[in-house]
Amino acid sequence: MLFNSFTFLVFAAAFFAIWPLTKNCRWRNLYIVIASYVFYGFWNSPFLVLLIVSTIVDYWAGRIIASRQSQKARNALLFASLAYNLSVLVWFKYANFFMDSTKGLLHLAGWDVTMPMIHVVLPVGISFYTFVTLSYTLDVWKGEIHPEKDFIKYAAFVAFWPHLVAGPILRATQLLPQLSKRRRMSWQLFYQGLFLVSFGYFMKVAVADNLAKYVERVYDKPFPITTGDAWLATYAYAIQIFGDFSGYSNIAIGLALWMGICIPQNFNAPYAAISFTDFWRRWHISLSTWFREYLFLPVAYASSRKVASLKISSRTQNLASFAIGTLFTMLLCGLWHGAAWHFVAWGGLHGLYLAVERFLGWDKGPPAGRAGSWRLLPRRLVVFQLVCVTWVLFRAKWGRGWVILKAMAGSGIPGAAGLYGPTAGASILLVLAVTLCIQHWFADKDLIGAAKAVRLTQRGYVLAEALLILASVVAMGGQGAFIYFQF
Repeated sequence: MLFNSFTFLVFAAAFFAIWPLTKNCRWRNLYIVIASYVFYGFWNSPFLVLLIVSTIVDYWAGRIIASRQSQKARNALLFASLAYNLSVLVWFKYANFFMDSTKGLLHLAGWDVTMPMIHVVLPVGISFYTFVTLSYTLDVWKGEIHPEKDFIKYAAFVAFWPHLVAGPILRATQLLPQLSKRRRMSWQLFYQGLFLVSFGYFMKVAVADNLAKYVERVYDKPFPITTGDAWLATYAYAIQIFGDFSGYSNIAIGLALWMGICIPQNFNAPYAAISFTDFWRRWHISLSTWFREYLFLPVAYASSRKVASLKISSRTQNLASFAIGTLFTMLLCGLWHGAAWHFVAWGGLHGLYLAVERFLGWDKGPPAGRAGSWRLLPRRLVVFQLVCVTWVLFRAKWGRGWVILKAMAGSGIPGAAGLYGPTAGASILLVLAVTLCIQHWFADKDLIGAAKAVRLTQRGYVLAEALLILASVVAMGGQGAFIYFQF
Protein backbone atom coordinates (compact mmCIF):
# COMPACT_ATOMS: atom_id res chain seq x y z
CA MET A 1 0.00 0.00 0.00
CA LEU A 2 1.59 3.25 -1.14
CA PHE A 3 1.53 6.29 1.13
CA ASN A 4 0.86 8.43 -1.96
CA SER A 5 -2.34 6.63 -2.95
CA PHE A 6 -6.02 7.18 -2.34
CA THR A 7 -6.28 3.64 -0.91
CA PHE A 8 -3.80 4.51 1.83
CA LEU A 9 -5.66 7.71 2.68
CA VAL A 10 -8.79 5.62 3.25
CA PHE A 11 -6.81 3.11 5.34
CA ALA A 12 -5.22 5.84 7.48
CA ALA A 13 -8.55 7.61 8.01
CA ALA A 14 -10.16 4.36 9.18
CA PHE A 15 -7.19 3.46 11.40
CA PHE A 16 -7.04 6.79 13.22
CA ALA A 17 -10.82 6.95 13.57
CA ILE A 18 -10.75 3.72 15.60
CA TRP A 19 -7.41 4.36 17.36
CA PRO A 20 -8.79 6.48 20.26
CA LEU A 21 -11.25 3.68 21.12
CA THR A 22 -8.43 1.27 22.03
CA LYS A 23 -8.03 2.09 25.69
CA ASN A 24 -5.31 -0.20 27.11
CA CYS A 25 -1.86 -1.03 25.74
CA ARG A 26 -2.56 -4.68 24.95
CA TRP A 27 -5.61 -3.86 22.85
CA ARG A 28 -3.70 -1.07 21.13
CA ASN A 29 -0.83 -3.39 20.29
CA LEU A 30 -3.23 -6.00 18.94
CA TYR A 31 -4.88 -3.29 16.84
CA ILE A 32 -1.45 -2.27 15.50
CA VAL A 33 -0.70 -5.88 14.55
CA ILE A 34 -4.01 -6.37 12.73
CA ALA A 35 -3.76 -3.02 10.92
CA SER A 36 -0.13 -3.68 9.99
CA TYR A 37 -0.97 -7.07 8.51
CA VAL A 38 -3.80 -5.51 6.50
CA PHE A 39 -1.45 -2.75 5.35
CA TYR A 40 1.23 -5.25 4.28
CA GLY A 41 -1.10 -7.94 2.94
CA PHE A 42 -2.88 -5.45 0.68
CA TRP A 43 0.19 -5.54 -1.61
CA ASN A 44 0.62 -9.33 -1.77
CA SER A 45 -1.14 -11.33 0.92
CA PRO A 46 0.82 -14.62 0.47
CA PHE A 47 4.04 -12.85 1.49
CA LEU A 48 2.42 -11.93 4.78
CA VAL A 49 3.31 -15.48 5.82
CA LEU A 50 7.03 -14.62 5.62
CA LEU A 51 6.56 -11.66 7.97
CA ILE A 52 4.58 -13.73 10.47
CA VAL A 53 7.02 -16.66 10.42
CA SER A 54 9.99 -14.31 10.86
CA THR A 55 8.22 -12.74 13.83
CA ILE A 56 7.57 -16.12 15.46
CA VAL A 57 11.11 -17.42 14.84
CA ASP A 58 12.86 -14.42 16.38
CA TYR A 59 10.39 -14.06 19.26
CA TRP A 60 11.18 -17.60 20.42
CA ALA A 61 14.86 -17.31 19.52
CA GLY A 62 15.16 -14.31 21.84
CA ARG A 63 13.36 -16.02 24.70
CA ILE A 64 15.31 -19.28 24.41
CA ILE A 65 18.68 -17.54 24.02
CA ALA A 66 18.06 -15.56 27.21
CA SER A 67 17.10 -18.73 29.11
CA ARG A 68 20.33 -20.59 28.29
CA GLN A 69 23.40 -20.35 30.50
CA SER A 70 25.76 -22.12 28.11
CA GLN A 71 27.41 -19.74 25.68
CA LYS A 72 27.72 -22.57 23.18
CA ALA A 73 23.95 -23.10 23.24
CA ARG A 74 23.31 -19.37 22.97
CA ASN A 75 25.62 -19.16 19.96
CA ALA A 76 23.90 -22.12 18.29
CA LEU A 77 20.47 -20.54 18.75
CA LEU A 78 21.70 -17.21 17.43
CA PHE A 79 23.19 -18.96 14.40
CA ALA A 80 19.87 -20.73 13.74
CA SER A 81 17.99 -17.40 13.86
CA LEU A 82 20.51 -15.67 11.58
CA ALA A 83 20.55 -18.62 9.19
CA TYR A 84 16.78 -18.61 8.79
CA ASN A 85 16.41 -14.86 8.30
CA LEU A 86 19.38 -14.46 5.99
CA SER A 87 18.51 -17.54 3.91
CA VAL A 88 15.02 -16.17 3.24
CA LEU A 89 16.45 -12.75 2.38
CA VAL A 90 19.14 -14.23 0.11
CA TRP A 91 16.68 -16.48 -1.71
CA PHE A 92 14.15 -13.81 -2.53
CA LYS A 93 16.59 -10.99 -3.17
CA TYR A 94 19.75 -12.56 -4.54
CA ALA A 95 18.90 -15.92 -6.17
CA ASN A 96 19.11 -14.63 -9.77
CA PHE A 97 22.04 -12.36 -8.91
CA PHE A 98 24.16 -15.30 -7.76
CA MET A 99 23.04 -17.37 -10.76
CA ASP A 100 24.05 -14.63 -13.20
CA SER A 101 27.35 -13.98 -11.40
CA THR A 102 28.23 -17.69 -11.42
CA LYS A 103 27.40 -17.91 -15.11
CA GLY A 104 29.62 -14.89 -15.83
CA LEU A 105 32.57 -16.34 -13.92
CA LEU A 106 32.24 -19.69 -15.67
CA HIS A 107 32.07 -17.90 -19.02
CA LEU A 108 35.30 -16.05 -18.23
CA ALA A 109 36.90 -19.40 -17.39
CA GLY A 110 35.90 -20.75 -20.81
CA TRP A 111 32.86 -22.76 -19.71
CA ASP A 112 29.70 -22.07 -21.68
CA VAL A 113 27.02 -23.06 -19.17
CA THR A 114 23.30 -22.41 -19.33
CA MET A 115 21.97 -21.45 -15.92
CA PRO A 116 18.26 -21.64 -15.09
CA MET A 117 16.48 -18.36 -14.46
CA ILE A 118 14.47 -18.31 -11.25
CA HIS A 119 11.51 -15.95 -11.40
CA VAL A 120 11.31 -14.72 -7.82
CA VAL A 121 9.11 -11.83 -6.74
CA LEU A 122 10.87 -9.67 -4.13
CA PRO A 123 8.60 -9.21 -1.07
CA VAL A 124 8.32 -5.50 -0.39
CA GLY A 125 10.11 -4.38 2.76
CA ILE A 126 11.82 -7.72 3.41
CA SER A 127 15.24 -6.09 3.86
CA PHE A 128 13.86 -3.66 6.43
CA TYR A 129 11.87 -5.97 8.67
CA THR A 130 14.62 -8.62 8.48
CA PHE A 131 17.10 -6.09 9.87
CA VAL A 132 14.62 -5.20 12.62
CA THR A 133 14.30 -8.81 13.78
CA LEU A 134 18.03 -9.51 13.40
CA SER A 135 18.95 -6.53 15.59
CA TYR A 136 16.51 -7.72 18.26
CA THR A 137 17.98 -11.23 18.41
CA LEU A 138 21.55 -9.89 18.40
CA ASP A 139 20.77 -7.45 21.22
CA VAL A 140 19.27 -10.24 23.32
CA TRP A 141 22.28 -12.45 22.61
CA LYS A 142 24.67 -9.67 23.64
CA GLY A 143 22.68 -9.16 26.85
CA GLU A 144 21.84 -5.54 26.02
CA ILE A 145 18.08 -6.08 26.32
CA HIS A 146 15.76 -8.56 27.98
CA PRO A 147 13.62 -10.69 25.67
CA GLU A 148 10.06 -9.55 25.19
CA LYS A 149 7.60 -11.98 26.74
CA ASP A 150 4.44 -10.44 25.30
CA PHE A 151 4.14 -11.86 21.79
CA ILE A 152 1.49 -9.34 20.72
CA LYS A 153 3.73 -6.44 21.71
CA TYR A 154 6.70 -8.01 19.94
CA ALA A 155 4.61 -8.57 16.79
CA ALA A 156 3.52 -4.91 16.93
CA PHE A 157 7.18 -3.88 17.17
CA VAL A 158 8.16 -5.90 14.09
CA ALA A 159 5.12 -5.06 11.94
CA PHE A 160 4.57 -1.43 13.04
CA TRP A 161 3.02 -0.25 9.78
CA PRO A 162 4.36 3.32 9.44
CA HIS A 163 7.94 2.03 9.11
CA LEU A 164 7.32 -1.55 7.97
CA VAL A 165 8.19 -1.43 4.27
CA ALA A 166 10.83 1.32 3.98
CA GLY A 167 12.06 2.24 7.43
CA PRO A 168 13.34 3.90 9.47
CA ILE A 169 14.87 0.69 10.85
CA LEU A 170 13.82 0.75 14.50
CA ARG A 171 15.66 -0.96 17.33
CA ALA A 172 13.87 -2.75 20.14
CA THR A 173 15.07 -0.15 22.65
CA GLN A 174 13.48 2.60 20.53
CA LEU A 175 9.99 1.14 20.08
CA LEU A 176 9.20 -1.64 22.57
CA PRO A 177 9.19 0.62 25.68
CA GLN A 178 6.77 2.99 23.92
CA LEU A 179 4.38 0.12 23.21
CA SER A 180 4.21 -0.54 26.96
CA LYS A 181 2.69 2.81 27.86
CA ARG A 182 -0.38 4.65 26.70
CA ARG A 183 0.49 8.17 25.71
CA ARG A 184 -2.35 10.64 25.70
CA MET A 185 -2.83 12.47 22.46
CA SER A 186 -2.78 16.24 22.31
CA TRP A 187 -3.40 18.92 19.74
CA GLN A 188 0.29 19.76 19.91
CA LEU A 189 1.26 16.22 18.85
CA PHE A 190 -1.41 16.30 16.16
CA TYR A 191 -0.05 19.45 14.54
CA GLN A 192 3.56 18.30 14.88
CA GLY A 193 2.65 15.09 13.05
CA LEU A 194 0.64 17.03 10.49
CA PHE A 195 3.63 19.24 9.77
CA LEU A 196 5.89 16.22 9.16
CA VAL A 197 3.31 14.28 7.12
CA SER A 198 2.48 17.22 4.87
CA PHE A 199 6.15 18.09 4.40
CA GLY A 200 6.88 14.46 3.54
CA TYR A 201 4.11 14.40 0.95
CA PHE A 202 5.42 17.65 -0.51
CA MET A 203 8.93 16.20 -0.90
CA LYS A 204 7.58 13.04 -2.55
CA VAL A 205 4.73 14.33 -4.72
CA ALA A 206 5.83 17.85 -5.59
CA VAL A 207 9.62 17.42 -5.69
CA ALA A 208 10.68 13.79 -6.25
CA ASP A 209 7.94 12.70 -8.65
CA ASN A 210 8.32 15.80 -10.82
CA LEU A 211 12.10 15.40 -11.03
CA ALA A 212 11.75 11.73 -11.96
CA LYS A 213 10.72 12.52 -15.54
CA TYR A 214 13.89 14.58 -16.07
CA VAL A 215 16.05 11.78 -14.65
CA GLU A 216 14.45 9.16 -16.88
CA ARG A 217 15.29 11.11 -20.06
CA VAL A 218 18.99 10.50 -19.50
CA TYR A 219 19.21 7.39 -17.32
CA ASP A 220 16.56 5.19 -18.94
CA LYS A 221 16.83 6.10 -22.63
CA PRO A 222 19.72 5.10 -24.95
CA PHE A 223 20.03 8.61 -26.40
CA PRO A 224 23.42 10.32 -26.87
CA ILE A 225 23.94 12.95 -24.19
CA THR A 226 25.95 16.09 -23.64
CA THR A 227 27.98 16.93 -20.55
CA GLY A 228 25.22 19.30 -19.48
CA ASP A 229 22.62 16.53 -19.83
CA ALA A 230 24.67 14.21 -17.62
CA TRP A 231 25.17 16.73 -14.82
CA LEU A 232 21.59 18.05 -14.86
CA ALA A 233 20.13 14.52 -14.74
CA THR A 234 22.46 13.53 -11.92
CA TYR A 235 21.64 16.65 -9.91
CA ALA A 236 17.96 15.92 -10.49
CA TYR A 237 18.40 12.35 -9.25
CA ALA A 238 20.32 13.49 -6.15
CA ILE A 239 17.35 15.66 -5.17
CA GLN A 240 14.81 13.06 -6.30
CA ILE A 241 16.15 10.23 -4.13
CA PHE A 242 16.51 12.55 -1.15
CA GLY A 243 12.99 13.92 -1.57
CA ASP A 244 11.56 10.45 -2.15
CA PHE A 245 13.16 8.67 0.78
CA SER A 246 13.23 11.48 3.31
CA GLY A 247 9.62 12.16 2.33
CA TYR A 248 8.67 8.59 3.22
CA SER A 249 10.57 8.78 6.51
CA ASN A 250 8.93 12.06 7.50
CA ILE A 251 5.46 10.69 6.70
CA ALA A 252 6.22 7.61 8.84
CA ILE A 253 7.49 9.74 11.73
CA GLY A 254 4.46 12.02 11.54
CA LEU A 255 1.99 9.12 11.43
CA ALA A 256 3.68 7.55 14.47
CA LEU A 257 3.36 10.85 16.34
CA TRP A 258 -0.40 10.67 15.84
CA MET A 259 -0.20 7.39 17.72
CA GLY A 260 1.86 9.00 20.48
CA ILE A 261 5.01 7.17 19.37
CA CYS A 262 8.30 8.95 18.65
CA ILE A 263 10.48 7.63 15.81
CA PRO A 264 14.02 9.05 15.53
CA GLN A 265 14.90 11.28 12.61
CA ASN A 266 16.24 9.38 9.60
CA PHE A 267 17.67 12.26 7.53
CA ASN A 268 19.43 15.33 8.83
CA ALA A 269 20.42 17.65 5.95
CA PRO A 270 22.74 15.08 4.28
CA TYR A 271 23.77 17.44 1.47
CA ALA A 272 25.13 19.81 4.10
CA ALA A 273 27.82 17.24 4.99
CA ILE A 274 31.41 18.46 4.99
CA SER A 275 32.87 14.95 4.71
CA PHE A 276 31.69 11.48 3.79
CA THR A 277 31.81 10.48 7.43
CA ASP A 278 29.52 13.42 8.12
CA PHE A 279 27.32 12.40 5.17
CA TRP A 280 26.69 8.94 6.62
CA ARG A 281 25.84 10.49 9.98
CA ARG A 282 23.08 12.40 8.18
CA TRP A 283 21.86 10.08 5.39
CA HIS A 284 19.55 7.13 6.22
CA ILE A 285 20.70 7.36 9.83
CA SER A 286 18.89 4.21 10.98
CA LEU A 287 20.62 2.08 8.34
CA SER A 288 24.08 3.58 8.77
CA THR A 289 23.97 3.08 12.55
CA TRP A 290 22.73 -0.51 12.02
CA PHE A 291 25.65 -1.32 9.75
CA ARG A 292 28.09 0.43 12.06
CA GLU A 293 27.04 -1.50 15.17
CA TYR A 294 26.32 -4.94 13.74
CA LEU A 295 28.87 -5.16 10.94
CA PHE A 296 31.57 -2.48 10.94
CA LEU A 297 32.53 -2.66 14.63
CA PRO A 298 32.81 -6.50 14.77
CA VAL A 299 34.78 -6.63 11.49
CA ALA A 300 37.06 -3.74 12.46
CA TYR A 301 37.69 -5.34 15.86
CA ALA A 302 38.49 -8.75 14.32
CA SER A 303 40.79 -7.18 11.73
CA SER A 304 42.57 -5.10 14.38
CA ARG A 305 43.51 -8.31 16.19
CA LYS A 306 44.96 -9.69 12.95
CA VAL A 307 46.99 -6.60 12.01
CA ALA A 308 48.25 -6.22 15.60
CA SER A 309 50.73 -9.00 14.89
CA LEU A 310 52.29 -7.03 12.04
CA LYS A 311 55.35 -4.90 12.72
CA ILE A 312 53.76 -1.58 11.87
CA SER A 313 52.96 1.53 13.85
CA SER A 314 49.81 1.71 15.95
CA ARG A 315 48.43 4.48 13.69
CA THR A 316 48.91 2.30 10.62
CA GLN A 317 47.24 -0.60 12.42
CA ASN A 318 44.24 1.56 13.26
CA LEU A 319 44.00 2.85 9.69
CA ALA A 320 44.28 -0.68 8.29
CA SER A 321 41.56 -2.11 10.55
CA PHE A 322 39.34 0.90 9.80
CA ALA A 323 39.84 0.50 6.04
CA ILE A 324 39.11 -3.25 6.15
CA GLY A 325 35.98 -2.77 8.25
CA THR A 326 34.77 0.18 6.18
CA LEU A 327 35.29 -1.39 2.76
CA PHE A 328 33.71 -4.68 3.83
CA THR A 329 30.73 -2.89 5.40
CA MET A 330 30.11 -0.55 2.48
CA LEU A 331 30.38 -3.33 -0.11
CA LEU A 332 27.68 -5.24 1.76
CA CYS A 333 25.71 -2.02 2.17
CA GLY A 334 25.75 -1.65 -1.60
CA LEU A 335 24.65 -5.26 -2.06
CA TRP A 336 21.85 -4.72 0.49
CA HIS A 337 20.51 -1.92 -1.69
CA GLY A 338 20.23 -4.07 -4.76
CA ALA A 339 21.17 -7.41 -6.32
CA ALA A 340 23.46 -5.98 -8.99
CA TRP A 341 27.15 -5.21 -9.28
CA HIS A 342 26.61 -1.50 -9.87
CA PHE A 343 25.17 -1.27 -6.33
CA VAL A 344 28.26 -3.06 -5.01
CA ALA A 345 30.42 -0.55 -6.91
CA TRP A 346 28.43 2.30 -5.35
CA GLY A 347 29.07 0.94 -1.87
CA GLY A 348 32.73 0.26 -2.65
CA LEU A 349 33.28 3.83 -3.86
CA HIS A 350 31.75 5.18 -0.65
CA GLY A 351 34.00 2.85 1.34
CA LEU A 352 37.02 4.11 -0.58
CA TYR A 353 36.04 7.72 0.07
CA LEU A 354 35.68 6.99 3.79
CA ALA A 355 39.01 5.15 4.03
CA VAL A 356 40.94 7.88 2.18
CA GLU A 357 39.22 10.52 4.26
CA ARG A 358 40.31 8.84 7.51
CA PHE A 359 43.88 8.49 6.20
CA LEU A 360 44.03 12.21 5.36
CA GLY A 361 42.36 13.25 8.60
CA TRP A 362 39.40 14.87 6.80
CA ASP A 363 36.73 12.82 8.54
CA LYS A 364 35.90 15.33 11.26
CA GLY A 365 32.44 16.85 11.45
CA PRO A 366 31.71 20.58 11.67
CA PRO A 367 32.80 22.42 14.83
CA ALA A 368 30.21 22.53 17.59
CA GLY A 369 27.71 25.30 16.98
CA ARG A 370 29.28 26.25 13.63
CA ALA A 371 27.62 23.79 11.27
CA GLY A 372 25.76 26.65 9.61
CA SER A 373 28.87 28.71 8.93
CA TRP A 374 29.15 29.88 5.32
CA ARG A 375 32.90 29.21 5.49
CA LEU A 376 32.05 25.52 5.27
CA LEU A 377 30.15 25.96 2.00
CA PRO A 378 33.11 25.11 -0.32
CA ARG A 379 33.66 21.80 1.50
CA ARG A 380 29.95 21.05 1.30
CA LEU A 381 29.91 21.65 -2.45
CA VAL A 382 32.94 19.38 -3.00
CA VAL A 383 31.38 16.56 -0.97
CA PHE A 384 28.06 17.01 -2.76
CA GLN A 385 29.75 16.76 -6.17
CA LEU A 386 31.48 13.53 -5.15
CA VAL A 387 28.22 12.15 -3.76
CA CYS A 388 26.59 12.89 -7.12
CA VAL A 389 29.26 10.82 -8.87
CA THR A 390 28.35 7.86 -6.66
CA TRP A 391 24.64 8.33 -7.41
CA VAL A 392 25.38 7.53 -11.06
CA LEU A 393 26.51 4.04 -10.02
CA PHE A 394 23.45 3.70 -7.79
CA ARG A 395 20.89 4.70 -10.43
CA ALA A 396 22.31 3.40 -13.72
CA LYS A 397 23.29 -0.05 -14.87
CA TRP A 398 26.88 -0.59 -15.98
CA GLY A 399 26.67 0.36 -19.64
CA ARG A 400 24.59 3.48 -19.28
CA GLY A 401 26.36 4.47 -16.10
CA TRP A 402 29.72 4.45 -17.85
CA VAL A 403 28.31 6.65 -20.63
CA ILE A 404 27.00 9.14 -18.07
CA LEU A 405 30.23 9.21 -16.06
CA LYS A 406 32.27 9.86 -19.20
CA ALA A 407 29.89 12.65 -20.19
CA MET A 408 30.19 14.20 -16.70
CA ALA A 409 33.97 14.13 -17.11
CA GLY A 410 33.62 16.25 -20.26
CA SER A 411 33.35 13.55 -22.91
CA GLY A 412 29.77 14.25 -23.91
CA ILE A 413 28.74 13.29 -27.44
CA PRO A 414 29.86 16.12 -29.77
CA GLY A 415 26.97 17.65 -31.67
CA ALA A 416 24.35 15.78 -29.63
CA ALA A 417 21.17 17.73 -29.07
CA GLY A 418 20.60 18.62 -25.43
CA LEU A 419 17.75 16.65 -23.90
CA TYR A 420 16.81 19.59 -21.66
CA GLY A 421 15.55 22.92 -22.88
CA PRO A 422 16.50 26.18 -21.14
CA THR A 423 13.37 26.09 -18.98
CA ALA A 424 13.92 22.51 -17.78
CA GLY A 425 17.61 23.09 -17.10
CA ALA A 426 16.91 26.30 -15.19
CA SER A 427 14.17 24.55 -13.17
CA ILE A 428 16.52 21.75 -12.10
CA LEU A 429 19.25 24.21 -11.11
CA LEU A 430 16.75 26.34 -9.17
CA VAL A 431 15.47 23.33 -7.21
CA LEU A 432 19.08 22.29 -6.59
CA ALA A 433 20.07 25.73 -5.31
CA VAL A 434 17.04 26.00 -3.03
CA THR A 435 17.63 22.48 -1.64
CA LEU A 436 21.30 23.11 -0.91
CA CYS A 437 20.57 26.46 0.75
CA ILE A 438 17.85 24.95 2.96
CA GLN A 439 20.09 22.05 3.92
CA HIS A 440 22.92 24.44 4.72
CA TRP A 441 20.55 26.37 6.97
CA PHE A 442 19.37 23.12 8.62
CA ALA A 443 22.93 21.80 9.08
CA ASP A 444 22.86 22.27 12.85
CA LYS A 445 19.09 21.90 13.24
CA ASP A 446 16.62 19.09 12.61
CA LEU A 447 13.19 18.79 11.06
CA ILE A 448 11.64 17.12 14.09
CA GLY A 449 12.81 20.07 16.16
CA ALA A 450 11.13 22.36 13.66
CA ALA A 451 7.94 20.32 13.95
CA LYS A 452 8.01 20.63 17.74
CA ALA A 453 8.32 24.39 17.34
CA VAL A 454 4.94 24.49 15.60
CA ARG A 455 2.67 26.35 18.02
CA LEU A 456 -1.05 25.98 18.30
CA THR A 457 -1.38 29.56 17.06
CA GLN A 458 0.07 28.37 13.75
CA ARG A 459 -2.36 25.49 13.32
CA GLY A 460 -4.35 27.25 10.63
CA TYR A 461 -1.29 27.53 8.38
CA VAL A 462 -0.29 23.92 8.99
CA LEU A 463 -3.83 22.69 8.36
CA ALA A 464 -4.07 24.66 5.12
CA GLU A 465 -0.74 23.23 3.97
CA ALA A 466 -1.85 19.69 4.82
CA LEU A 467 -5.13 20.08 2.90
CA LEU A 468 -3.21 21.39 -0.11
CA ILE A 469 -0.86 18.38 -0.07
CA LEU A 470 -3.79 16.00 0.44
CA ALA A 471 -5.56 17.49 -2.58
CA SER A 472 -2.43 17.06 -4.71
CA VAL A 473 -2.04 13.41 -3.67
CA VAL A 474 -5.66 12.63 -4.50
CA ALA A 475 -5.43 14.50 -7.81
CA MET A 476 -2.22 12.76 -8.88
CA GLY A 477 -3.43 9.38 -7.71
CA GLY A 478 0.02 8.26 -6.59
CA GLN A 479 2.41 9.05 -9.41
CA GLY A 480 5.01 6.47 -8.48
CA ALA A 481 6.16 4.00 -5.88
CA PHE A 482 8.78 5.08 -3.39
CA ILE A 483 12.30 4.28 -4.61
CA TYR A 484 13.28 2.30 -1.53
CA PHE A 485 10.35 -0.10 -1.91
CA GLN A 486 12.59 -2.11 -4.27
CA PHE A 487 15.16 -2.69 -1.53
